[in-house]
Amino acid sequence: MLTLAQTFTDYPPPLLRAIANVRGVDLSATTPSALAVELSAALADPGSIVDAVEQLPDAARAMLSALVTAGGAMTAPAFARLAGDVRQGGPSWLAREQPWIAPLNAAEVLWYRGLIGRAFATVEGETGDFIFVPSDVLPWLHLASFLVDRGR
Repeated sequence: MLTLAQTFTDYPPPLLRAIANVRGVDLSATTPSALAVELSAALADPGSIVDAVEQLPDAARAMLSALVTAGGAMTAPAFARLAGDVRQGGPSWLAREQPWIAPLNAAEVLWYRGLIGRAFATVEGETGDFIFVPSDVLPWLHLASFLVDRGR
């Protein structure tokens, strides 16, 4: 699947800033492409991934574990049945509603932490809309799960 940088390429700046805010990342870039690169570099750091997983509510952690168990991707409808949908809106809606402040479900918790993405792809012979863990985050989730389980 896609890396964080590839995932963030099409995100509007308000969404990138929201994810940065949730993850405690200060962004200095000003253009959309530079924001995506800067944010993806910060979020791909193994320590940042571990911290993000440690702070997840139980339902979001369980959903992330289910995604990892499924190989890192699920069809969007299957994911939504388990975790809920991510409310969608343009930049004005994001600024007004600020859904990252009070996410409605596990899907929104994971989305606004930059731990999942959405793409139209072909996975194991199935073509469609998929929710996935970015490929540069996925390898670190086993370590993050271990640290969380150990009560770190």
